[in-house]
Amino acid sequence: MKNLFSPKAALPLLILILVASITSAQKIKEKQFMYWDEQDKISWEDFRGTSFHKSVQGIPGTAAVSRVGIQREYLRSKESPDTISLMLRATFNRFLSSVNANWKTDRYLEHEQLHFDMTELLARKMRRAYILVNLNIPAASKKVPKIIRSLTEEYKTQQVAFDNDSYSSAEKQKEWRIKIDKELLLLAEYSHPVVKIPAVASK
Repeated sequence: MKNLFSPKAALPLLILILVASITSAQKIKEKQFMYWDEQDKISWEDFRGTSFHKSVQGIPGTAAVSRVGIQREYLRSKESPDTISLMLRATFNRFLSSVNANWKTDRYLEHEQLHFDMTELLARKMRRAYILVNLNIPAASKKVPKIIRSLTEEYKTQQVAFDNDSYSSAEKQKEWRIKIDKELLLLAEYSHPVVKIPAVASK
């Protein structure tokens, strides 16, 4: 009788399990993260977090909490060894975003969408920094981390200002909507998530 538990027999099963695990993890990641898309807005169904914070940044009675951020990924290509594709994407984490069930209104949903839009605005500013700075020049490439830190601090300040300014005012929120839409349009040429950078710049 053939030994099904010999190393050689177990190898195909091991490969199958590994492939299945990777596929399963990828599906979970796709369900967890929503990537910013002009045509694909967030909905209350995307707020799947089980815990809800009653107060965020000192604002009592918060309607919802959006966990947004920037996902960075380096992609190498054998065809272009001297170049790396840097993917910068604004993300919305469904599993860590939550909502007060009593406050599911269109205005508050737009408020959370604006937080996500501001994250995309940050991503575009980051992409612009990588594109405009000549990364082949060591002295210039050293400026990028400093620029990214400055943009991130500016973003954090903007998020807090937006909450303080618009949370209880529909008119103020409308003003922010116009402002953010205008800025996104001005940076439309940096909307593609991938930028090409010299391989040495990623080290």
